Amino acid sequence: MRLTLLTFALAACGGASTTQPPPPPPIAHFDADAVAQGPTLSVTVDPEARSGTISARDMGLVFGVAFHLVTDPHLPIDSIEPTDAFGADAVRLHVASTATARFGLTRPGPSSAPIDLTAPRELARFTFHPEAPVDLRPRLERLSVRRLDGSFVAVTVTSGRLVIP
Repeated sequence: MRLTLLTFALAACGGASTTQPPPPPPIAHFDADAVAQGPTLSVTVDPEARSGTISARDMGLVFGVAFHLVTDPHLPIDSIEPTDAFGADAVRLHVASTATARFGLTRPGPSSAPIDLTAPRELARFTFHPEAPVDLRPRLERLSVRRLDGSFVAVTVTSGRLVIP
């Protein structure tokens, strides 16, 4: 009886409330894949900065790297810029167009020394702007990594899930 009166008194005074606080608003995030073994190209994204990077590791001596970065029509790529990973004299191709960016880096000629991509090294930085909410995995397609003798390097690509509410 006492408990019932106390509950009634609290409810009447507004002291007992059964409403829950609103859930926190969703936040943008990027959940990266697990680290792969062997030669790897990795896409990482900072959704708050609206930017990302493509990095290489465990490839050994390489003469050139090329790929297409693909997102989604609702996530246009504004720019993709090479780093100095292949040296100041490297031949560069970098074009961003809507949801695809074409990218290539190579040494200037056969007499040029190849680049050692054994240790992790950033190859490119890109920027984007979401035009609508997205839940996707940025992909690298049309991938080619070659040695000085023209042989291909088999590469694993890691990325992750990008969510922008």
